[in-house]
Amino acid sequence: MSVPVTVHPLQEYPSLPPAAPPVVTVDGPEFFRQPARVLPAAGKDDTQPVLTMVSLTLSGGSLRMATSDRYRLTVADVPAQPRETDTEAAEPPEAVMVPARVLAQVAKHLGTYTGPIAIGTRAEEPSPLLTLNIGGAEITTDIYEGEHIKLDNHPPTQYRYAA
Repeated sequence: MSVPVTVHPLQEYPSLPPAAPPVVTVDGPEFFRQPARVLPAAGKDDTQPVLTMVSLTLSGGSLRMATSDRYRLTVADVPAQPRETDTEAAEPPEAVMVPARVLAQVAKHLGTYTGPIAIGTRAEEPSPLLTLNIGGAEITTDIYEGEHIKLDNHPPTQYRYAA
């Protein structure tokens, strides 16, 4: 079986923005275990795009992944080490949101990788980006601008009412 392939000149494609510099490193196998926990709760309804995103929050030596479809809220934490670099890296944003479908495809195709994964973010305009350096592969995706659920008080630690 042969499949015809149309080849286009490289000049016809727009240039890619530079990758975001790495700000944190996580263990590959631990990172890839977590999408299986959080992605089932990601929304599928494109009319509410914030619910189709995974919130990635870096704080206190861990990377937190969180999703919600309005009825369920899932959270998973991955231990993370700040990346030591020669250049002055920008302070990582508190939280970024990436499409759940992108994280699902990365986990599906590169989920057997066993080395470290470097994660970088670039929040400034014109194109905020998240970059995953997985072995020799560099995956860059847009960051969604919006706000996910605040996880500081979910679930509540005190209840005012008794049943």
